[in-house]
Order: sequence, then structure tokens, then C-alpha cells
Amino acid sequence: MESSLLAAIVLGIGALAFIAAPLLRHRLRTRMLEEARSSLFAEKEAALQLIADLEHDRGTGKLEPDDYETLHEAAERRAIAVMKRLDASSGQAPPSDPEEWIRAERLRLRRRRK
Repeated sequence: MESSLLAAIVLGIGALAFIAAPLLRHRLRTRMLEEARSSLFAEKEAALQLIADLEHDRGTGKLEPDDYETLHEAAERRAIAVMKRLDASSGQAPPSDPEEWIRAERLRLRRRRK
């Protein structure tokens, strides 16, 4: 009688583990995707803020025009790459005009901060 009870407990635990494993993997995968998207959002905001800072520095004369162009192009490429990855992860197609895309995102972020 004891051996059959022990066998039933072992089989029950095994069945529970078999059923729970996919659920736990799904939860872990979902959490990892959410963390990756959160990281991409933070990276996008940092890139857009860098573009705004560069424009401010150019306007105040802190940056030479050549330096501004070089840094601005690199920051813009970074922002576009991050936004493409975000759109790809949400199933959206990127807009055809990257500069308009960046302007719209910066405006949205400014409104959200107010």
C-alpha cells in the first residue's frame, strides 16, 4: 500500500511538472520580450534626446557645423535603427520618411513629458 501511494505521488509530481513547464517557459519568454522592448524604448528616448541636445548645441554655437553633421547623422542612424526594431517587434511597418518619423517621435515624447 505504501509503495503504491509513493508511486502515485511521484507520478503526480511528474505530471504536474510536465504540465507546468510550458506555462513557466511562456511566462519567462514573455517577461524577456517585455524587458527587451523596455530597453529599446529607453534606447530610443536616449537617441532622440541626443539629437535634441546636438541641435541645441549647434544653435548655441558649441558645435562646429562639420562636427554637428557627423554627430547628428550617427545619432539619427541609431534612432532609426532602434525605432525599426521596435516597429518590427510590434508588427508595424516603418514610415517612408525617417526624418519625419524622428520629428514625430520627439514631439510625442515632449508632449508626454509635460
